[in-house]
Amino acid sequence: MQLENNNENKEPTSTSLSQKKFSIRLFFLGVAIFLIFIMTLIINHARFWLEQPIIVHKTLFEVQSGDSLRKVIESAQQQKLVKNTKLNIPADSILRIYGRWTGTGQKIQAGHFEFEGALSPKDF
Repeated sequence: MQLENNNENKEPTSTSLSQKKFSIRLFFLGVAIFLIFIMTLIINHARFWLEQPIIVHKTLFEVQSGDSLRKVIESAQQQKLVKNTKLNIPADSILRIYGRWTGTGQKIQAGHFEFEGALSPKDF
């Protein structure tokens, strides 16, 4: 009398394959939802930073023709026009990130500008 092991020769059924595919899809759906949640948090936090005032007094500011975003920010810092946010995040970093992220760093216009009151990086 010989005992046979039925588990060794057993092939997966279509039901077990369907359950595995469903589990894999459910896993990736969960990962996608998690990533969307994280991106939403990052974007909302970035919006908060962009609304923090960085210029606190009335002043005139000149931008020369051909000035880069870096040059404009350095000039503003030399004239002590910008300050760090309440969160101690350097204003120049926020301005550079915002300028690159939105493409406004490539659209700098020459001219004389008057700033009055508190301006956010978006307004600058």
